[in-house]
Amino acid sequence: MKKKRIFSTLIKNYILFTTIVVFIVLITIAVVGFSLSLFMEDEPFPMITASSLAKADYENMDLTHLDAAEGWVEVLDENGDVIFTKGDKKTEHMHYDMRAMTSLLGLQEEQEYFYQSTPFVSQEGESLILLVVNPHGVLNYDVSRKIIMVLLVGAGIFLMLFMINIFIYSKWTARKIQKPLDQITEVIQEMGDGNSDVRMSFKAEYEFSQIRDAFNSMADRLQKSEYEKFKLEESRKRMFVDISHDLKTPITTINGFSKALSEGMIKDEEKVRKYLNTIYNKSNRMAKLIDDIFELSKLDSPEQKTDLRIGDLVEVIRSVVAEHYEQIEEKNMIILFESDAESLFLKFNPKEISRVISNLICNAILYNKEGTTLFIGIKNVGDLVTIDVGDDGIGIPDHLSESIFSPFIRGDHTRNSEGGSGLGLAISKKIIENHDGTIELVNGNETYNTLFRITFNREVSHDYTQ
Repeated sequence: MKKKRIFSTLIKNYILFTTIVVFIVLITIAVVGFSLSLFMEDEPFPMITASSLAKADYENMDLTHLDAAEGWVEVLDENGDVIFTKGDKKTEHMHYDMRAMTSLLGLQEEQEYFYQSTPFVSQEGESLILLVVNPHGVLNYDVSRKIIMVLLVGAGIFLMLFMINIFIYSKWTARKIQKPLDQITEVIQEMGDGNSDVRMSFKAEYEFSQIRDAFNSMADRLQKSEYEKFKLEESRKRMFVDISHDLKTPITTINGFSKALSEGMIKDEEKVRKYLNTIYNKSNRMAKLIDDIFELSKLDSPEQKTDLRIGDLVEVIRSVVAEHYEQIEEKNMIILFESDAESLFLKFNPKEISRVISNLICNAILYNKEGTTLFIGIKNVGDLVTIDVGDDGIGIPDHLSESIFSPFIRGDHTRNSEGGSGLGLAISKKIIENHDGTIELVNGNETYNTLFRITFNREVSHDYTQ
């Protein structure tokens, strides 16, 4: 069923409004016509045109209305001489030639009087001309005021009926729109008061139903967002507890050792060097932790923009592997590097991607035993580019796999001072997300107990091939 739109409703209402206006006009015309006929019933229709006044017995012409208009008539013979006047003649002309007559009857606006003429035949059979003269600006009819009053009354009736029609039309149309608007306002106010469970359920035209559906969808997302915000707040609280724990231990150690050294409690030079070395290592760890917290906060900021540039992804990852080659050898680990392309040019941030790959390699080195095989693989299949970093070491416990990318999660189950900050994977996840990619822990791989997979969509990540 096609949904009813506000436009069609307004069109129907307007057609009805126009029909009523036409009906009002007809009523007004009927009232004015009836009133004129009523008022003019006993009034003689004033006839003061030259043709209406001309008669053979010109001396007995009825000039009642012409006198009221302060006009007069003149009768001219064939030679243009005035042989008869009737009324209050105000000009001295007693003879009119053809040129003068043409001038008088021509540009009337520039003359003091308004002239009309018509030929007629007298009772004696003479061909004469009747000249009717009427001053400009003088009302010609005695009944003009009655006509004006009737027209004013008609205009008043029309205006009154028209305003009533506008009022009824406006109220009727507004009611069709106001009802859903009131419900929308009521629900929005409830939402503003903190009731996120409220939803709109009215029935109305298509445009209002769109608002209803959009609001309900927004309310669902808002409710979901509030739940995610709650979870985020819980995560932040846990993170602050973890930060406090990770900072408290080295600070306590630094405080105790520095106090012992400053008070001269340690005399043995070897112990002094050992204490100083411990203070140095602990302060480095604290600085690293603080840097990681700052980096995670910066990556999480919506104002932070990732600087993307075209580069060879294969070459960048190959360089990161080379930087860690000495550590891999020291732990007697086996490194496997595979790529199905010699070079792969994408738009990415080399420094940030290097940090992600470096973090994954460092974790594999730190948490696995000697002889572990470390694998790095790059594939370009269709629209997808994947980077795999895995190992056949001890693996990650199942209870940590779901929260492995949360801050301060470590694979060694402990919060000792020898491990990392616990922020590496959280930072890595943010970096990959800022590249419009994904990073995940792949479970159930037959070859590698731990396998992290980074995926870029070539269209989303602005792939470039050279």
